[in-house]
Amino acid sequence: MNGAAQRLLDAGADRWRQLGEYLAREDAVLLADADRRAFRREWDEITGKESLLDDCLTIGLVGGTGVGKSTFINALAHAEISRCSDRRPTTDRIVVYRHLRSAWPAGVPTTELSRPPVLHENPFLERIILLDFPDFDSADATHAETLQRYLPHLDVLFVLVDDMKYGDRRLFDLLASVSHDPGNLFALLNKVDLLERRYGPRWPQVAGSILEDLRRKIEAHGGFSLPASQTVAISARGRFLNATLGEADRAEGDFSSVERILDGYREAKRRRAAKELNLVSRREGLSASIRTAALAPERFETIDAAAELIGVREEELRRVGETISGEILTEGERRSLRCQHLRRAAPAWGFPFSFIWRIGSLLPGRGRREPARALSGLAERVRVHYEAYLDGLVNLQTALELDLATLGIAGCDREVPSRGSGGRPEERSGPSPRELTAELGARLQKGLAPELPPSSTRRRWAFHLPALGLLLLALWSLFYPLLRHLVAGEESGGSTAGALLRILLRGLHPLLIAGWIAALILVYAATTLALWSREAGRLDESIFRAEDGVRESVIDHGRRVLEDARRRVLEFRRERDALEEWLRRE
Repeated sequence: MNGAAQRLLDAGADRWRQLGEYLAREDAVLLADADRRAFRREWDEITGKESLLDDCLTIGLVGGTGVGKSTFINALAHAEISRCSDRRPTTDRIVVYRHLRSAWPAGVPTTELSRPPVLHENPFLERIILLDFPDFDSADATHAETLQRYLPHLDVLFVLVDDMKYGDRRLFDLLASVSHDPGNLFALLNKVDLLERRYGPRWPQVAGSILEDLRRKIEAHGGFSLPASQTVAISARGRFLNATLGEADRAEGDFSSVERILDGYREAKRRRAAKELNLVSRREGLSASIRTAALAPERFETIDAAAELIGVREEELRRVGETISGEILTEGERRSLRCQHLRRAAPAWGFPFSFIWRIGSLLPGRGRREPARALSGLAERVRVHYEAYLDGLVNLQTALELDLATLGIAGCDREVPSRGSGGRPEERSGPSPRELTAELGARLQKGLAPELPPSSTRRRWAFHLPALGLLLLALWSLFYPLLRHLVAGEESGGSTAGALLRILLRGLHPLLIAGWIAALILVYAATTLALWSREAGRLDESIFRAEDGVRESVIDHGRRVLEDARRRVLEFRRERDALEEWLRRE
């Protein structure tokens, strides 16, 4: 094998292994699953053949009806080992010609072979197994199908034509499907003895013109070029008769070139080189197919457009998010929620605070709205409040799915609605808007009904401290004049009980007592108001936290959607870079 091919096999071993690992991944995103599995099967087959390079060379002989394949085999063997007739029943199947000491190569199927194989003892063909295929231009379509199934198992291909059938389009369709290295393909123009009869001494020029035209047609329709050394004009019949009759007067063309080609394959390294050339060619063919399927430039123009779309939509969503207030409930609903919360909290305050709150709640305009209405349909309220933002996310996901679905890649081969249809892709990352708003509605509802602080006797007595302070002040204002009079009487020696009684009666004047009672009521009312303000503040704080938490969850959901979109685009680009490295030619 030449140095370039050897470098491809050796230096690319690690990249080839990594390519196989990639093709085995079910999460690969650049290839549709069907393509990935087909490429992996081809990779497995190539790798298997690399590890099982046996010492026998398998040569396939293909040609149209009546081009002389059987005569060609007899000419090679210098003996009649193949039957020649207009229609041999055995060539409805593949006829195998092999040496007695040559084993059938591993991995090559045997279901289409004719039984028994034709065995010979010709040392010239000892390490060569010849497969004579049914005529590919037969009316029986199974002949061409059989040939296609066996092509990957052939090391060398001899294509036999004559001057009447060398331009058959079916021949070039066959050659276009061959994955062999062109160095292992040989085109043989047979029956030049008939050209000699027809054109006399000019037959070599006529044969040369036919071969030149054949090479042009192969290049135009088969997709590769063959050098002149691999297109040979022969007469299998002339060679066979000359060999068997011991004569040399019949035209046999350049049949000796064919024998030199086969004689070269008697060397083990030439046989191995032919096999390795095919493997290199198949590797390159697989790489080209993967490159076409996964790395087409227009695919990444689409991915770049998707990345640009994500950036534009991210800026739009940021502006929309900034304009949306976090307040979902109206002021009336907040007042109703306060009434509901205070109804729950007031009994824990004890008497007279709960009594005062009950009297206050009966005043006109207080608590008339049913609080439960503020707590109903919160999921829908969340959806409506953040509708612009959530619709922006849905539109981004839909546009991204549509862009990626046009690539025909893994994960995007499900049904996707067309643009403007208002449809939604069935699969997305994260919860749907309905699931998200239902979850946030439940969270908001929980925040609108915060747990009450635990009630205790010590806590209730703490509420009475302002009133107790007022009572102590009232007692002090009653007894302070008495004490002062007593002290003054002690100093003057003239204090009387009557004077003390008069002072006490002034302190117990009805108007004064009424004032103290009114002050006590006011203190309790003020304490009740303070308790109300505290609980209302707790509720407002709970509502604020709940609404702010909902807003943060919606924005965070948007960030996750954007991050997932960027991650998907990044996956494409990373796989592209990795594939370009694995498919890189030396």
